[in-house]
Amino acid sequence: MNSRGPTTFGDDALPPEGTYESRESLLSAINSWAKPRGYAFTTGKSTKTPNGRVKIVFACDRNKLPPSTFIERKRHTCSRRAGCKFSVLAKQSLDGSTWALRHRPDKECAQHNHPPSSDASVHPAHRQLNERDAAVISNLTTAGTAPRDIRTYLHNNSDTLATQQDVYNRIAATRRDLREGQSSIQALVDQLREEGFWCEVRLDSDHRLTAIFFAHPDSVAYLQYNPDVLLLDCTYKTNKHAMPLLDMVGVDSCQRSFCIAFAFLSGESEVDYLWTLHHLKSLYQHELPSVVLTDRCLAAINATATLFPASKALLCLWHVNKAVLQYCQPDFVQKSSQPSGGADRARDAPEEVQKGIIRAGLERHLYPFEPRQKQVDAIWHLVFRREDLLLAALLRL
Repeated sequence: MNSRGPTTFGDDALPPEGTYESRESLLSAINSWAKPRGYAFTTGKSTKTPNGRVKIVFACDRNKLPPSTFIERKRHTCSRRAGCKFSVLAKQSLDGSTWALRHRPDKECAQHNHPPSSDASVHPAHRQLNERDAAVISNLTTAGTAPRDIRTYLHNNSDTLATQQDVYNRIAATRRDLREGQSSIQALVDQLREEGFWCEVRLDSDHRLTAIFFAHPDSVAYLQYNPDVLLLDCTYKTNKHAMPLLDMVGVDSCQRSFCIAFAFLSGESEVDYLWTLHHLKSLYQHELPSVVLTDRCLAAINATATLFPASKALLCLWHVNKAVLQYCQPDFVQKSSQPSGGADRARDAPEEVQKGIIRAGLERHLYPFEPRQKQVDAIWHLVFRREDLLLAALLRL
């Protein structure tokens, strides 16, 4: 608690008695009274009188008893419970049209047993979103706005005390409403089909969805004009279901990449890739890709060879470079006839020569021609003539 704030409640802690049009307006009024005074009300017990009138106790939100010290709790966190008996009584009228607020006769119900809060945001009742803010969050969530950006927008355009977790909770509620009782994956399939995506799903023996393949119609149309190059790569940590997202990317005549299709897979086995590439192949109406680039995944390489046998299979340059630098560098012959002044350059030469071979940029090296030529010949003989060394290096990735 902030030491500069009040340490005791004033004599005006109790809200004034009065009559309200509804139960909601009564609760809003007494919480508006309590907010600047360092506490909040929450709905307590409710009873019915013999004539059918409803009585509700609105109590301090710290009214529950503290957790027992003899019971081991799963979460080792502090508790705001204090067993405070501060409360007021609301009673419905006979015709049910109004609610009357009355003070309780017990003196314990007019006093708090804890100091006032220094910040109203510690009370969940004061952090509740009003209808306007809740609608803003729902609209921004539907539009795909990131939660942190939604929180920033509310901070700049609203006086709400809602925390980041409150925003997350509202976003989760909005997503549940959008799913209309469906699972996340089924809701995704329905939305893709409603938006006009080309979509295929795979079910297991228990009729559980294990994979989704989808492509936008415009991407499929663009693919027919640029079918020559296909890139396959998996992206991880994209969803809570731990399903890898396979990106299928093409390259047009201007060397610009474009998305062809996507697939959420249950794993990265050869069966998964065969199922995905089978549907991808059906999108090619005239010509199949001439070149297929993959990473070091053997399952993807084997599936590509099965479904695109006429296509040239290439490895991603980044993975080739990584394999050479990591596994072949210790076997490079490091010999140099340079004097002591060039020892540092000779020691650094293998890495630069490796990059030069991969990029076909040998002419850019700063070494004399003859020593450089000898070193290139040695590396050529070691790496490109000993194919088993490079292949073993790639397989160990």
